[in-house]
Amino acid sequence: MGILENIVFVVNCDFNEHDTPENLESLVRKTREELALLKPDPEVFTFSALYNLLKAQAAGLPEKDRLRLAQWQAETAFTGPSDAQTAAFMRHIQDKFSRQRYSLLLQNELERLAMVAAGLKNRIELNRDLLGRDAQSAAEVIEKIGLNREQMDRVAGLIRSTLDGAVQKIKAELRNDVDRLLDVGSGPVVKGIVGYIRKYELGDTGRYLETLKKTGFNPVLYTVFQEFKQSLDGYMAEAVNPEIIRFVRELEVKIHRTLESVSGPYEVMVQDALREYSQAMGGFGIQLDLAARKKIELTAMDAVKKVSGLSLPPAVVGIRYSAKLKTEATMRLGLYRVIRLVRRLLKRPLRREGHEQIQALADGLLRLKRETEAVIRFHFTDYRENLKYQYIFKLVDAQAGDLYTLLMDQFQAYTADVAQLAELIGSKQSDKETALERLGALAAAASDLTGRIARLREALAAAA
Repeated sequence: MGILENIVFVVNCDFNEHDTPENLESLVRKTREELALLKPDPEVFTFSALYNLLKAQAAGLPEKDRLRLAQWQAETAFTGPSDAQTAAFMRHIQDKFSRQRYSLLLQNELERLAMVAAGLKNRIELNRDLLGRDAQSAAEVIEKIGLNREQMDRVAGLIRSTLDGAVQKIKAELRNDVDRLLDVGSGPVVKGIVGYIRKYELGDTGRYLETLKKTGFNPVLYTVFQEFKQSLDGYMAEAVNPEIIRFVRELEVKIHRTLESVSGPYEVMVQDALREYSQAMGGFGIQLDLAARKKIELTAMDAVKKVSGLSLPPAVVGIRYSAKLKTEATMRLGLYRVIRLVRRLLKRPLRREGHEQIQALADGLLRLKRETEAVIRFHFTDYRENLKYQYIFKLVDAQAGDLYTLLMDQFQAYTADVAQLAELIGSKQSDKETALERLGALAAAASDLTGRIARLREALAAAA
């Protein structure tokens, strides 16, 4: 169902069933080989859940279980490896639910924070430089900053418009992909479900005949309905849902890779604009630190889904036991009984006992199958549109919005607000001195923050 890479396997062993540890290990080795057909190099842990339970509740165990626990604890050849595997399993689960989960969520945010911290440091240094200049020199710098800011705004507008065009192209491709899979006329999913419905048969009628004698027709008709529903639900769970999940996961990868591929030219545009800005500031003796800039990496899809609150809509189909179905089946049973009476009056050969009821059940099932086909077609017409507009397209918008934010953060981090700078330059000398003192403290805090972020990034990378 698309989560195989996160599945681990537990062999829950019973110590009493194995003569030697080697016997148990042989079984585990065979199990691992079989699981490898499903998942290469599967993670398999072998321990006794019952032994762990008895050990955890040792103080309150009845005499029989205390004796069993004591016997097992004496067999260290079994209990030692079981304890070790239990501990390894718990470490693995803890790792999955804590470190790896938070690493995924924190990695991209740390990159953003690092960029913001570097940008903050640049702004602080720029303000300190300007406050130390005379009014004319500062005015020239501010004018140049304003011109470069306008250039960056034009670049931002160009990125927004071209990114919107790329998003529409991606959506058109994804629309075609979804329509091909879930088309109610030719799509493989609906065709498979309809084929399964049409092949479904009443099965062994002998067991129905016995129940018909005891309970009557209507309870057996409902049983037929329930068996059909359970069978179809099983097919949906085993064949349809995994196929849809696998398909959607492929679309998610396609979305991520496509936007990742188009992010390159946009990043070059941002780099060129920032390089021009840095060169312009360098002409006034102001050096901007662009070394902290990292190559833009799209946020992981799982994190985007979590932040956006998006989840895959389930392909659940509701089948009702309608009064119309029950009435029609009962009427057909009455008709078959009339035919049987006429054959008896005409002294024609009669069919075996219960034939009319079985025939009425078969007719009721046929009607149910036809109604279910109609429900399936209607449901997947609606589901197809929901999948596109409530999940896939929203996911594209969320990932594209994240990319745009990443690009704009580059500008925000390294450019200054001209109005605020002009206001600072026009301040009184005493205000400038106070501002310079505060900026000095902020510069020290920004450097400390940059170092802490760098250390945390290294720790996450080492733990990954």
